[in-house]
Amino acid sequence: ASVTPADFNSDTVVDNCGVTNIEFDRTEFGCVDVGFHVINITATDAAGNTTIGQADVEVRDEIAPVFLTRESFIIFVDQNGVASITPDQYNTGTIQTNCDLDRIEFDRTEFGCVDVGFFTINVTAFDSNGLSATTQADVEVRDEIAPVFLTRESFIVLLDENGNASLTPDQYNTATVQTN
Repeated sequence: ASVTPADFNSDTVVDNCGVTNIEFDRTEFGCVDVGFHVINITATDAAGNTTIGQADVEVRDEIAPVFLTRESFIIFVDQNGVASITPDQYNTGTIQTNCDLDRIEFDRTEFGCVDVGFFTINVTAFDSNGLSATTQADVEVRDEIAPVFLTRESFIVLLDENGNASLTPDQYNTATVQTN
């Protein structure tokens, strides 16, 4: 942001012969300058006489971050049945801000085996001046860890009067199978 003599109310400086020039000791401000500042103003008249006054300048950032695209994530449950996502995984290049990006927050970061499937989460970006914007991101939770047999089962099946026997999954001891 910048300030120029045209931004200055010339009615605040008077001279019997008229003010011919106004200069500021500082005209450029950036994101690190958000807040209040005092600048020196030099006023010069037609005879070359000068005086120095001061003015208060308030620098504001009123432009919130902008999300350029919608992000998608695929996360996997681990051996403990937990999947998580962190703001570090977000592509910050898809967020535009006039000042520095401070942080990203998700409204949900933890998922489990019961969450395998598709979800929408809210993503909020904050700039260095506290302005924020929220969008949504897609999360797919996957479980690609196969069950593991812990022991070998033994079965005894008896033939019926027709010489047939059957074995059903209900007869299996599921405590011998570990899943995440």
